Amino acid sequence: MVLLDPFTLGSHFPTILWGGTDMALRIDKKGTALLVMDVENDIVHKDGKAGGPMGFVAQIEKRGTLKNIRKILDAARAAEVTVIYIDVNFDLGTPDELPRRGNFPNRLREMWGKALVKGTWGGEIHDEVKPLAGETRIGKFIVSSFARSKLDQTLKEKGITDLILTGIATNMVVEATARDAFDRGYSLIVVEDGVATFSDEAHKASIDMMRFFADVASTKEVVDAVAAR
Repeated sequence: MVLLDPFTLGSHFPTILWGGTDMALRIDKKGTALLVMDVENDIVHKDGKAGGPMGFVAQIEKRGTLKNIRKILDAARAAEVTVIYIDVNFDLGTPDELPRRGNFPNRLREMWGKALVKGTWGGEIHDEVKPLAGETRIGKFIVSSFARSKLDQTLKEKGITDLILTGIATNMVVEATARDAFDRGYSLIVVEDGVATFSDEAHKASIDMMRFFADVASTKEVVDAVAAR
């Protein structure tokens, strides 16, 4: 493939370089893990302390995100694909360690000790996508699933080379994890309708960016690929 300079292509760049492929999606079930990220009640439930104010819940309901994640979970479990849940775990750090600049750290400081607290309803996984007994749950600090977590170690121990990414939010944990995973050599599938964020525009911008280093697929495509013999 000839690499093209994005600065000389203008508006044609996404079409030319990120146009995707018409090839059928194929999934190596033994070498693939499904990541279900940041789907705690405080993030995805209408009564949660973070998801409503940040605009996530309206988009989740509009897009049917949790229902789609559940479909993928059912297919992955039936095919014995590894399932890993990623939880926000503020216990892995302190508010003093947060960056000083930007709006998001200030929001986190406001939520610290009030939202996503371990052992509370808000810190538990939403009932629609709840983990089964024995499925792996890994805590991470703030955004990327690899941040101060045992994810990379766990994936290597399980012989995982490919990741299917789902969760909330598209332009936060999903994109941050995709970038970190790519740098670590993992191959990626982002489920376009299995992720959501606070607006259609932010979702689309993030998805378009991730096409550069991941396959982007629908829930149906992923479910069909997982079920294929």
